[in-house]
Amino acid sequence: MLLYQVSGSKSDICNRYYQALYSKLVDPTISKSSKKSLLLNLIYKSLKRDTAVARKIAIARRLLQVSNLDEPFLACASLYTISEANKNSITNIDPTEKGPRQSEESSQGNESESKTPKSDSYSAGIRNPLYSNADRQDLWEFSLLSRNFHPSVNEFVSSLLVDGEVSYSGDPFNDFTRIKFLTNLYSRILRKVLKQLIRSFTPEIRLILSCLKYIRQNLGNKTQTR
Repeated sequence: MLLYQVSGSKSDICNRYYQALYSKLVDPTISKSSKKSLLLNLIYKSLKRDTAVARKIAIARRLLQVSNLDEPFLACASLYTISEANKNSITNIDPTEKGPRQSEESSQGNESESKTPKSDSYSAGIRNPLYSNADRQDLWEFSLLSRNFHPSVNEFVSSLLVDGEVSYSGDPFNDFTRIKFLTNLYSRILRKVLKQLIRSFTPEIRLILSCLKYIRQNLGNKTQTR
C-alpha cells in the first residue's frame, strides 16, 4: 500500500509498482491468504488510476486467470473489481473489443524499446505488464469464466459482456462461497424431490398431510399467544 501511495510521484517508480503488483498476482500464497479483499481493493485503485490501457488489460487478464483457478467468490469479486474500475476510470477495459487496441503509453516511455516483444502475440509470462501485448489479443478469460460451475460467476460475466458493468451490492466473499452454493443446491433439490413425492401420494394421504399441517400451525399459534 505504501508503494502505491508513492508510485504516482515519478514514472519510474510507477512502472516498478505495477510490475511488482503484476508479479504478486501469481504468488502461490495468495490462494491461502485471508487478505484477498485488501488485494482486490488495491487492484481497483491501481486500475482506476492507470492511464496505460495495455497495462490495465494485462493486470486484469492475470487477475481473471488466477481467479479462475480459485474459489467462485474470488472470480465474482475480480469481475466486480474490473467493473467498478471501469466506472471510475478515464480509460476502460472493454472485454468485447476485438483485435489490437490503441493504448496511450507515451507517458510510460522511459524504458527502452528493446524491452518490447517483437511479436504481437500476448506474452503472459513477461515481467513488465506494459509490454506483455495483453491488448493485442481477445480476452478469452471471460469465455473461460463463463463455463464456471457457479451460476453467479456466469451471471457476472454475462453482465459485464452485455451491459458493460456488474450491478451488485453485497459481499462476494460471503455470498458466493462453495459451501453456501452447495447448501442452496441441496435445499432446491430436496424441495423438488419432496414436491414430486407429495404429488405421487393418493388424495387420502394428501388430505391427512394437510390436516396435520393445519393442526401443527394452530398449535404453534396457540403456544405463542400463551
